[in-house]
Amino acid sequence: MSTVAPFPLLRLSHIWASYDQRCVLEDINMELPTTGLLGISGPNGGGKTTLIKLILGLHKPDSGQITYYTDGRPCDRLRMGYLPQQHLSDRRFPISVLEVVLSGLLGHRRILGRYSRADRQIALDMLSDVGMADYAQVPIGQLSGGQRQRALLGRALMCQPQLLLLDEPTTYFDVQAREWLLNKMKELSRQCMVVMVSHEIQDLQALTSHIIEINHRLRTINIDL
Repeated sequence: MSTVAPFPLLRLSHIWASYDQRCVLEDINMELPTTGLLGISGPNGGGKTTLIKLILGLHKPDSGQITYYTDGRPCDRLRMGYLPQQHLSDRRFPISVLEVVLSGLLGHRRILGRYSRADRQIALDMLSDVGMADYAQVPIGQLSGGQRQRALLGRALMCQPQLLLLDEPTTYFDVQAREWLLNKMKELSRQCMVVMVSHEIQDLQALTSHIIEINHRLRTINIDL
């Protein structure tokens, strides 16, 4: 997926980026199509999460250009859903699972204010879709790690993303739940572009032949499925 697509969704051109005054990414060039699935592997500290944050606009490159496209034309931003690595340490945080999923609309709504009845119904449908319908009113801190992953996936999908970014999404999942997630990613990749970061190369191999390694620089990994 570093090859040129006829209608790209995203293009990174000669990206250099640092973190804590240390160069993390060196001359990254890649292009994503509007649908499909890209797997990203690489060692800790190699720059995988920094790359995701650059795409999201949460981190600025030192040099280079990131361009978003809609219908083949440059645009200011994309609808992006993000499932980060879990770092929820305070299990007393008093917010319900439904409210967590609804928060996926923040930053994507034209008008700020209370969530509408339609918003809440969409969130409930999303919880049903990720197997969490019975947990809507449960405080997020009372969930297991795997249940929280499902809830956070529901949040990432609330904006109907053009680009879905997942950073180590199978963390805390058992074998059965991992299989469910991989099948879900295949389904979603027919509707939007899915980028999945994982240390579990076998999970990426089960999903796609399009895998890259990020270790400060980008290297394509060829997988015959």
